[in-house]
Amino acid sequence: MGATAAAVGWNWLLPAHLVFVAMTTVLIVTDLDEKLLPNRILYPGTSAVVVLLAAGALVEGALTPFRNGLIAGAVYFGILLVLGLINPKGMGFGDVKMAFVIGLVLGFWDWRVLAQALILTGLIGGIPALFLMAVKKVSKEYPIPYGPAMILGAWIALFLGA
Repeated sequence: MGATAAAVGWNWLLPAHLVFVAMTTVLIVTDLDEKLLPNRILYPGTSAVVVLLAAGALVEGALTPFRNGLIAGAVYFGILLVLGLINPKGMGFGDVKMAFVIGLVLGFWDWRVLAQALILTGLIGGIPALFLMAVKKVSKEYPIPYGPAMILGAWIALFLGA
């Protein structure tokens, strides 16, 4: 909580970010354990973040950043949806759905924060996956959970850029 408050500030936006961090913490553990980002966590968590961020933005007079976050969430969701449709075995739909809430929270602060998260996600998740495939420890058919890399990239970008 302290790190999130330090990044976001003690204001009406903090509750949305605390729910975001709590939800994504559970999703990291679940994805690593079950290789799944379950709807029973994604849907209520995303709904709570949207409502709390909207309320916080209203109180703080930050409706334009909230609108920008909604757009960023839709864009990130759309990009991963296209990637998932092109290669269904390469991208799980849980990752696609989670992209909306990540895009919302990071896009609220700035598109650059979301861009940082995408770069960090690639470094955190992509490079180790390519290495493991290169040394034949895993194959394309072995599901590598990408949700934790997406979340860690988002957290780092949020804490650096919010």
